[in-house]
Amino acid sequence: MNSNGRFLGSIHGESRSNVILRKEQYRISDDETKSLEYAQHFIISKLYNSKWVLERACRDHALQVDVDSLKISCGEIKKYLLGVKETTNLAELRGIEGKSAAQYFGEFDQLIPQNKTDFSFTTRNRRPPLDPVNILLSFTYSLLTSECRSALEAVGLDAYVGFFHQNRSGSASLALDLIEELRSVVADRFVLSN
Repeated sequence: MNSNGRFLGSIHGESRSNVILRKEQYRISDDETKSLEYAQHFIISKLYNSKWVLERACRDHALQVDVDSLKISCGEIKKYLLGVKETTNLAELRGIEGKSAAQYFGEFDQLIPQNKTDFSFTTRNRRPPLDPVNILLSFTYSLLTSECRSALEAVGLDAYVGFFHQNRSGSASLALDLIEELRSVVADRFVLSN
């Protein structure tokens, strides 16, 4: 751990970590029904927080934004929230999450209150991000993922075995699952505040 309590790494011979916890994590990850339950909670939180960011823009910047458009998007996200609870598989849940993200990011440019010539948003892009807003979003998401990965490893969970994100070599799937609910309220709000 560093002086701030962040997990940096470990050197050990015999593993004394909580193997029972990790084995249960692997069992849940291998069972789509159980994974779906966890994934639904991550996405419900993400959609709720995305809707909250849009509602806050209506409240705080009513004279600068198209309140009617934001309220329509909030209504659509609320419908998606209800749909999340009805999903029966991960593919369907990923579809709802994608539609909701498109709705949310469709309003994102309105949330940028100033300096529109240098700092505007048209669509979410990544790998590589193509404009200043997307660069900042990708950067803050990377920082958030790193923090979640460190926290997961510090408590003995495998950050690379997730429930919503597919397990891929080199991808911290569980950390990516965790940041879903934090993206809008931590990373997006930070980008919008600068």
